[in-house]
Amino acid sequence: MACKIVEAGAVAPEFVLRDQFDQDVALRDYRGKYVVLAFHPLAWTPVCADQMRTLDRHRGLFDKFGAVCFGVSVDPGPTKKAWREHLGLKSLRLLSDFWPHGAVSQAYGILREEGFSERALVVVDPEGTVIYSRIFPLGESPSLKSLAFFLKDITGSEVDPNVEISQCLVDAQGGMVCMPDSRNVGLEDTRPGEMGG
Repeated sequence: MACKIVEAGAVAPEFVLRDQFDQDVALRDYRGKYVVLAFHPLAWTPVCADQMRTLDRHRGLFDKFGAVCFGVSVDPGPTKKAWREHLGLKSLRLLSDFWPHGAVSQAYGILREEGFSERALVVVDPEGTVIYSRIFPLGESPSLKSLAFFLKDITGSEVDPNVEISQCLVDAQGGMVCMPDSRNVGLEDTRPGEMGG
């Protein structure tokens, strides 16, 4: 049976999940901010690792949009903690949808029969309404640039994701030299097409 992700316009299902530090994270506590829920199948897999590292590296970009990101999977808390340390994540909070097993993934319509979630992005607006939802192939890391342009458009921000999502160095004359971050999967696109729900 195919998953049917929660659609844009729906009230985001509330949840309280524990993060890698065994701290509760309640969706309702983030009213007034955009919340990006990055559902991923399982820890300790290469695509999931790339996705979480990318979100962690670009926290500053999301801060400029008034957004906070969370990685969500069905892995238990201790696994999340060990994985975070292995990945060297600095700020991204990883939420455990372990017990009741996959309850939040199920509420968002993305729990697979195998017992783990689809790879999906859900954006919740400051009032608690889903404004973006999309399932991606399991082997594909979602484009951070497309997500950044969506947030730019929805917030009316002046931030330019083409500049923000880059690797910048200072040259010998003190000028900035910026180039695409080749470590990131899916950042080669420039502007998203239809962002449908």
